[in-house]
Amino acid sequence: MAVAMSCALTACSSGDDASTGKSASATSQAGSQAAKIAMPTPEDLNAVLNLAADPNAPIEQRTQTVQNGESASDLFPVMTKLRDESHAQFQVVNPILPGYSP
Repeated sequence: MAVAMSCALTACSSGDDASTGKSASATSQAGSQAAKIAMPTPEDLNAVLNLAADPNAPIEQRTQTVQNGESASDLFPVMTKLRDESHAQFQVVNPILPGYSP
């Protein structure tokens, strides 16, 4: 579950956009700037997971924890219920791998 949530938190972008006239060098610069953005820590990601599963948090906040969460708002209570019933703990641990997809 933690892997799925961390992957959901990973943003993706497409390459060159010919309609806006972006050059390869502009795209390369944007890629370099994106590479300089700090990776989230396990603590950061655990806070996101805890918010997503928190039954006391408003559903609007919970759905913001993943991309397109608002389209699957019914899954958050299910995630909380299953976590509580199984006594599972959602936890992210090091190492966090940049760009990892299962």
